[in-house]
Amino acid sequence: TQVQAPQVYLYRNQLNKVVTTNFLVTYETNVPSEARTAFDKAVEIWSYLIVLSKPVKIKVKFVNDPNSGMLGGTGIPSWRNNFTNVPVYDRQYPISLAKHLDNSINYSEYDIEMEFNGANSFNYSTDGVPIADHFDFITVAIHEIGHGLGLFGSFDVQQNEGYFGYNGFPVYTTNTYPTIADQFYLNGSTRLINVTSSSTLGGLLQNDNVWYDGINAKNANNNQNIKMFAPSVWEPGSSIDHLDESSFPAGNLNSLMTPTLDPAEVNHNPGPIFLGMLKDYGHTVGRIITFTAPLSNNNIVKGQNFNITWHDNISGFGDYINFKLYKITTGEPLLINSINGNNYVFSNPGTQGNSYSWNVPNILE
Repeated sequence: TQVQAPQVYLYRNQLNKVVTTNFLVTYETNVPSEARTAFDKAVEIWSYLIVLSKPVKIKVKFVNDPNSGMLGGTGIPSWRNNFTNVPVYDRQYPISLAKHLDNSINYSEYDIEMEFNGANSFNYSTDGVPIADHFDFITVAIHEIGHGLGLFGSFDVQQNEGYFGYNGFPVYTTNTYPTIADQFYLNGSTRLINVTSSSTLGGLLQNDNVWYDGINAKNANNNQNIKMFAPSVWEPGSSIDHLDESSFPAGNLNSLMTPTLDPAEVNHNPGPIFLGMLKDYGHTVGRIITFTAPLSNNNIVKGQNFNITWHDNISGFGDYINFKLYKITTGEPLLINSINGNNYVFSNPGTQGNSYSWNVPNILE
């Protein structure tokens, strides 16, 4: 399966987009050169999607463990809580977001640390074309960066007892707080961070009924809560902090942040739901319009109507947009004309009601 990078990245030149986050990556000496090139591509995609005022420092290393099923893993070395301009008190925020929200935070270490298992057969190509029996490295990298930016909870289950919260941040503090990601998890109508019984919490975390209810993510999901991965047996590193695999299977626009990646599955798009989650955490996410029609396999017939549909992550009441038709052969896309002429089209936030009936002209060039 194949999901392309967001259109705002693919057509960044036509849209006059610029990089809005600076990532500084340090590679350990054992990271292969082809992996560095692929990781740089993943970073470049993210750099057009979110807005962070301070550079995000990432450390990348490789391990070689043929007995592990791990493709990659991410750690956040430091967290902050109750700082100036904090969106929600008594919550732990990943350092890359906290230092953006509070400019007075001085932090010079790595914001995110990652390791990848070189024992896997990786596809390091940057063209987004799947290769049989190979795991797409850019897909893994974009996924892991997403965890480092905020999809990182503190919930844990040991002997069916549930726990959550981190302490010791910024330094020597004893108060234990949930992460900002933990804030949005429900089981039924029960918010998990409000559960005080560890045995009750352990059961709620392991019954395939954990949902996310942040408003921006819901806007990208027809105003419905998002099902999270919560199997009947706790899976460290996978449970809770991934979208549900069966709800968002391979090839789905929102499948990047599920727990499982298949060989030859390529997804270079964080997806509207996860970008909405980042917005719920306090991130500034650039405006991204994702077209659901036309797609690459759609048949557009001259002289007939075609229904253009899209998702818009804009906040508030919406805005007016203009459609332009480009022809792609070689080199830069060539502008053909404006689809809607001088009549700007209203775009609603979220997934509801965004459509435009295009009367396809008999002559397009």
